[in-house]
Amino acid sequence: MKQTKLILTSIAFILTALVFVQACKKGNAIDLSGTYTISAGENLHIPENRNTVTISASNFADSRCPINADCVWAGVATGSFTFKDSSKEQEIELCLGACEVVSKPKTQDITLNGVAYTLELKDFTPYPGTTKENMKATIVLTKK
Repeated sequence: MKQTKLILTSIAFILTALVFVQACKKGNAIDLSGTYTISAGENLHIPENRNTVTISASNFADSRCPINADCVWAGVATGSFTFKDSSKEQEIELCLGACEVVSKPKTQDITLNGVAYTLELKDFTPYPGTTKENMKATIVLTKK
């Protein structure tokens, strides 16, 4: 009788511990979905519990047809984005505009701290021919 009670108590303890461990694992991943605006050379630090995701941008290029110009094609805007999480660094180049002509993706799948996202280059500002401001890219992360 004592042995059966000890076994049942041990099993209950182990199951309780497993439930708490599983709950902690699910609670660690924060959804980073959102819209982020970044300039070339800038680093965005997005805190995620104990881990920080850093987004860097570089190599902005914009050949889109300027406002009030007659162009043969719409052109493209491209940028490189580096994502660094707790375990790895990923560099992704994305495109906006007539991307099929230059064979560059408009969206890309990415994993940050074990969570899968789709990354999309949504906009580059300012649009060519409007102002001389520094270029900024707007990217969108969507949890899959």
